[in-house]
Amino acid sequence: MTIQDEAIARLDDVVGRNPIEFPYGIFTRDDYAGGSGNFFWYKTENDLLKSIKHDLPGIMAEINDDFGAIEAGLVEIVNVASGMPKLGDDLLKKLDNYMSRNGIIRIDFLGSFEQLCQDKTKFAQGIRNEFRCNVIENADQLSLKELNSSINENETDDFSEYISSMEM
Repeated sequence: MTIQDEAIARLDDVVGRNPIEFPYGIFTRDDYAGGSGNFFWYKTENDLLKSIKHDLPGIMAEINDDFGAIEAGLVEIVNVASGMPKLGDDLLKKLDNYMSRNGIIRIDFLGSFEQLCQDKTKFAQGIRNEFRCNVIENADQLSLKELNSSINENETDDFSEYISSMEM
């Protein structure tokens, strides 16, 4: 089994997990014309960071000859981040910039399920908007502000199920 095959197998194990049970996640996508993407959910921040350091470069191993350097760069970024809030916007921007320069992967979200439910970032609001447009019967009667708003407690289970099953 190649490095890439092993990384893809590990990622296949975590895609589609319930973010209530596995509350730390990342959303990555191919960088081809807004390519397809997935959420990957982990039990702990450390599990998520370990995957970032090893699985993200692993999936690019066969398309980028400099696999070792890419992995070392991600390890350095994540290790430097250990002194600050690990899953903040700064880390997301650093990782996304690094990955987009060195491969075909973009990172649109890095954080907790709670952040996805509450944050005012364009990505989080867009996912909540999409959820409501696809799940709520009268979504066309809601304002953009209501569609983008934080997930209410009574929506949490449905939102979690939607995120678990979504393929973009």
